[in-house]
Amino acid sequence: MSSSQCAKVEVAPCQGSTSMTAPCTHPRIFARPSSRDDVFEFCRVLLEQPQATVIVPGERHWSIFETLCRQSRTAGNLAPDAWFAALAIECGCEWITTDGDYARFDGLNSRAPF
Repeated sequence: MSSSQCAKVEVAPCQGSTSMTAPCTHPRIFARPSSRDDVFEFCRVLLEQPQATVIVPGERHWSIFETLCRQSRTAGNLAPDAWFAALAIECGCEWITTDGDYARFDGLNSRAPF
């Protein structure tokens, strides 16, 4: 399939890529964790795809984030999830995840990748 036949892929900004670094390189999560360089290369390749569009927070992001946090009583470790949910909602993106915590955010269009 050529790149012109591929669907448009919207990619969360660098915050999404940095969020991958911790779990992918953590020895308590993986018996053989990825190296930082391998994670960085994966993210770089993803971001350089011609069908990839990096999405960034806009004017409504903070208010959406705040609303999501209040409505779902989000705090602590779930705050970054609310941040990404607000980004997807603001940009009208579908959030692809295996993380069930995202189901708590009203207005987020999400599904599992498989």
